[in-house]
Amino acid sequence: MSISSLQNMKYNILFKKYVISVITLLCLSSGILIPDNLMAQNRYVSPVGVNAGNCSMPGSPCLTIQYAVDQAINGDNINVAAGTYNENVQINKSVTLTGTNAVVQGAPVALGTFWIPPAINNVTITGFTLLGYDSPFPGI
Repeated sequence: MSISSLQNMKYNILFKKYVISVITLLCLSSGILIPDNLMAQNRYVSPVGVNAGNCSMPGSPCLTIQYAVDQAINGDNINVAAGTYNENVQINKSVTLTGTNAVVQGAPVALGTFWIPPAINNVTITGFTLLGYDSPFPGI
């Protein structure tokens, strides 16, 4: 890919973010509410990631699924790369978690390997192998 193509791609992304920001400000200033899922984006997790930023760039993924969930908004897609993740995950918003040969090893210190509080709807989880723990209030 040429430098000019990369620059054009960068400017296109910046322009889209600018347009979304302007529309958001106009809607908020006029009292129009914007549903979360219209602002939804992809987030990325990898065993070689770092828990910093918002996990929205494939080249800068988060290290843990929980950190990505914490950064997410309703409607986001969280893409989890192959590997083993030693954590318990509380999913407290409507998101889609998609694993690619991802293994989640839970510990007996939480409500379940994946735990979704009863009031949370529209959660999709696919592509994971769960090795873990379920308390008397089991999660997934």
